[in-house]
Amino acid sequence: MFIREFMVEDFPFLTRETTLQQAIHLFLEAPANMLPVVNEAQELIGILTRNRLLRAINEQLPLSHRIEAFIKRDVVYLEDDATIEEAKEALMNNNVGHAPILNAAYQPIGLLSTAQILTAYDHLYERLENQWRLVIEHLPFALATFDLNKTILSQNKNAKKLYKELSEAEREAIFSITDNMLREELAPIRQKLTLPSRTLLVQCFPLKRREQHIGMVIVVEDWTNLETLTNELKLSKEWQAKLQSIMALAYDALILTDEQGRITMVNNGSCELFHTEQQRLLEQPIRSLLPDLDFAGVFDKGLHYINTPATIQGMQCLVTLMPLDTQQQTLGIICKITYRGLKQLQSALKRVNDLEKQVTKYESEIQSIKGTKYSFASIAGTSDVITQAIQEAQAVAKSRSTVLLRGESGTGKELFAHGIHVASAQTGHFVEVNCAAIPKELMESEFFGYEDGAFTGAKRGGQKGKFEIAQNGTLFLDEIGDMSLDLQAKLLRVLQEKEFSPVGSAKKVMLQTKIIAATNRNLEQMIAEGTFRQDLYYRLNIMQIQIPPLRDRLDDIPAIVETILKGLAADGFYVQGIMQNALSALMQYTWPGNVRELHNVLERAANLAVDGWITRETLPLFSSEQITVVQPRITHDKSMASILADKERQLIVEALARNGGNKSKTCKELGYSRTWLYNKMNEYQI
Repeated sequence: MFIREFMVEDFPFLTRETTLQQAIHLFLEAPANMLPVVNEAQELIGILTRNRLLRAINEQLPLSHRIEAFIKRDVVYLEDDATIEEAKEALMNNNVGHAPILNAAYQPIGLLSTAQILTAYDHLYERLENQWRLVIEHLPFALATFDLNKTILSQNKNAKKLYKELSEAEREAIFSITDNMLREELAPIRQKLTLPSRTLLVQCFPLKRREQHIGMVIVVEDWTNLETLTNELKLSKEWQAKLQSIMALAYDALILTDEQGRITMVNNGSCELFHTEQQRLLEQPIRSLLPDLDFAGVFDKGLHYINTPATIQGMQCLVTLMPLDTQQQTLGIICKITYRGLKQLQSALKRVNDLEKQVTKYESEIQSIKGTKYSFASIAGTSDVITQAIQEAQAVAKSRSTVLLRGESGTGKELFAHGIHVASAQTGHFVEVNCAAIPKELMESEFFGYEDGAFTGAKRGGQKGKFEIAQNGTLFLDEIGDMSLDLQAKLLRVLQEKEFSPVGSAKKVMLQTKIIAATNRNLEQMIAEGTFRQDLYYRLNIMQIQIPPLRDRLDDIPAIVETILKGLAADGFYVQGIMQNALSALMQYTWPGNVRELHNVLERAANLAVDGWITRETLPLFSSEQITVVQPRITHDKSMASILADKERQLIVEALARNGGNKSKTCKELGYSRTWLYNKMNEYQI
């Protein structure tokens, strides 16, 4: 492919006489990061890049100033008959991201950047895909795919030919081998079948779409004579050669291993990275080649590392490690190492980061309107346990039901409280109260406020309490387990009656507030010990959300680390990222202090990072007793909707029992209408 197919042809020219103001307008209209500068004969004399233009503006020169002093005259250019491959080599060898394209008269006729080169390679990929389809069609064996009803989905010409040549009995003989694959997902089947007319090798594989079993693939080869066997061996070698050719085309270093971690295949990029020949890399353990990478975590725990920084052969690289899984068995590892063209990649990542900052800005505006610092978007991670907790929180945000957040210290209960308020319909303020930080004698006035002269030292004119400030909003009672028994009784009364009175006042204030409580204490044990009221527990425990500890969601650590590092960078720390060996160490630790402890560790490391990169050396030493032993995850048969329905039915039954079956009192206690209660009683057959 030639560059003339993909170059930008519509662009303006600059001259020595062009002013800074004119250049700014031209750059705003041009889809390029540089523009050519020509003389009177339209011949190239240099280029002006956006960076040079920004530098001129930064020097606070008059906009009427000419651009001549900022023209780059040592220019890398391309001829109009160059190929895409030649253009890629020219840009890479000269470490530039764009170049003008000249005709024979040395006149600019186009612009080319790495973006156009990537587009060209997309076209090349599409062409290879079409060629791949042709290869399948011309395979020397029969290949057909079937759905679960044994309907043919696709077949090549050899499959059609074989189907016509076989008798009905011979076809059934083949399906007798493969039909079990339709009833259940099995390991690949490979079986020799001797028929009256010929000898066949029948192979069957499960057909999947998005991890779901949807049918099977049948491959049938004619093994009637020795020549066919010879052709099969030849075909296997051809397929291996094709795979090696595809790997050789890869821009990054690619390494494949077997289930023992021995290297089975490498590409040219790997050989160039390690300055050695292919045969020297094959069969050696990948751990000895790359001792700093966490292959044990990939093999034993199924961990994925995507584009994590690492230093290999003295170069800064991005490493991706992924297990090759089938039938819940790890067959090996694929290791991709990006070490060339990182500047262009970093430029793309910067653009993505700018977009993320814009999204964060919009989220911050929404949060400021709601009076919170966080939203559900602030909770990093996609593991099953954290996703379930977020889904539960999003569901309860739609109503004014009381929420009880439970979890160890440092798990992020405050983030969930903020997120619930942001996602709710509450229009008032988000008010947070740390029940452990308020003196016992001040708790009542803090919660309910007081009137003028209510007690000695009272503020003139009185003061609103937290409940009144949070009207039509959310009141977050953090560390609810540390509240005194006296105040527990008053809080219970407020939650039951949906009203309260300021200290020293006879007026009643109706409660229109969503209550969120949080604790890391064992409330059930406190009830047994008499330090927490059981009736208040039932009132708060309408919707309980368990925030998982960090040790139960180690797969989320890369996402959490990225979020924390962005926050540290925003706070003024010079942080570029975290190296793979450091990330591996973090994913092996039990984290008794949860996300808060992880934040402290990263902040300490950020202070020690000399060049902005957090390495294993900047982290504290973790003892062997603190290394995580990953336990198999427990799956629950009940869906989230079923669990919520059971909980809701239980609460209604208990409320009716407490109120002697009186539906009016029950509705008042639960905070819902009689219509809602009757509908729910009918739905749950109460």
